[in-house]
Amino acid sequence: MSTSKSFSVNQKGFAPILIIILIAALAIGGYLVYSDKIGVYQNQPKPIPSPQPMTQPSPSPATIYESTNSAETANWKTYTHYELGYTVKYPETWLFDEPNYQLTYSEFTIKTPDLKREGDSYYSIVKGSQISISVGKYATKLNSIDDYFDKNKFMQQITANRKHIIIDGQPAIRFDQAYEGINSTNIIFLYNGLLYTIGIHFPITDNSRTTNLDVYEKLVNSFRLAK
Repeated sequence: MSTSKSFSVNQKGFAPILIIILIAALAIGGYLVYSDKIGVYQNQPKPIPSPQPMTQPSPSPATIYESTNSAETANWKTYTHYELGYTVKYPETWLFDEPNYQLTYSEFTIKTPDLKREGDSYYSIVKGSQISISVGKYATKLNSIDDYFDKNKFMQQITANRKHIIIDGQPAIRFDQAYEGINSTNIIFLYNGLLYTIGIHFPITDNSRTTNLDVYEKLVNSFRLAK
């Protein structure tokens, strides 16, 4: 009888241990299954998103100067440079000015009747305005009109508001310049190996720029090359 009781006691003592072992086995097995699933998921290649096309900003269109037939210029006079072949219209109230002999390529200059210069400086204007068209060869070879600024660091420093435009079909650059009393708005372009400059000079101390810039715009609109 003592042997049977001892075996029964041992069975009761072993049962909790067996239960603990089974719970531990289930926990370890569950952990291994979970880890295996996580490893499979992590090893799967991640989808690569399709590249989205980049939208490039459209360049601002260049200003195109075209012929004007408005009534405001109907009574303007027409100047023709027979050697170079260009023509331009100008208001009859403006006067022809003596050419600047220091710049032998200055071909056409008109001025307001009230024009006054400071001393002997041709372009240092204290009252009124003058418009000139100059044509000549540049000191160095220009492959494009952009070379005018790319090869001239000094011009980069004294000019502002540079803008690409089209004048009579030719790529051109418009810019403002202020240096040692010389204040101007200019348009430059290349044609047949020559550098053309159409500029208006004015003082910075009065309203001549505002008053006469409209005349300059209309004159530029009327400019035509011989083709």
